[in-house]
Amino acid sequence: MKLTDETKIEMYRLKKEGCSYKELSKKFKINTSTVKYIIRLADLHGETILIKGKNNYYPAELKLHIINEVLI
Repeated sequence: MKLTDETKIEMYRLKKEGCSYKELSKKFKINTSTVKYIIRLADLHGETILIKGKNNYYPAELKLHIINEVLI
């Protein structure tokens, strides 16, 4: 099962409310070690680490312009 950002945040909040790792792994149908990893990650870096950022797309013209600025 692919975990969405919302699912990860919900999992983190449920853990903070007192749910066990085993309960969370059953609820979200994932391995207990994955739950532990997500919770540890959020504890260390905050909830925002659980939200995936979008990849930036830069058009070829912009890349070429920047390269020319650096080289000239």
